[in-house]
Amino acid sequence: MSEKTYTIKPIALNTNKLKVLIVGNGLIGTRKKVSYESCFAAVTTVDPDAERNADYVMYFSDFYERHKEIFMEHHLVIISTNLSSVNQQVAEICEQCHKLYNRIDDGGKGMFSDMCSITHDDYVVAASGKNRSPYVARHIISELKPVLKEMETDIKKISIHSNEAKKMHMPYDALIEKLRKE
Repeated sequence: MSEKTYTIKPIALNTNKLKVLIVGNGLIGTRKKVSYESCFAAVTTVDPDAERNADYVMYFSDFYERHKEIFMEHHLVIISTNLSSVNQQVAEICEQCHKLYNRIDDGGKGMFSDMCSITHDDYVVAASGKNRSPYVARHIISELKPVLKEMETDIKKISIHSNEAKKMHMPYDALIEKLRKE
């Protein structure tokens, strides 16, 4: 029997109503918090170190025991402690409670990843290093930015005409051919 491979299905989330729990509010946890808050997600942090300014200054096991109802309200859990045993414990609780989780110590053991992205009025482009290295995704995005800038006029045309094409059930190829003729 072959080992399960880590597969990824890209998905875009509307984070306006998303509740994210971050376990471990160190350097990476803080970066994730800022990233999700910038997309209007509600973020709660848990960390036993009082100097890290977490919402709940306690170990995750205590948080889960005392505030299970708060834990259950969250949609995503970012596990960002520097202890693999704690990360594994949090992941197991997330699985029992059917919570999506991301482990920063080993992305292949998590259920989702945060992709690097370019957000524009007409599109979102995301890249992932398949949880091996965020630097791969950052490099891909940096290389795509000038290419997308060059294509901006064409993308705008497609965006404007796509609603008409959708109403007429026009296939993508037919829309592109129509735009080339204009």
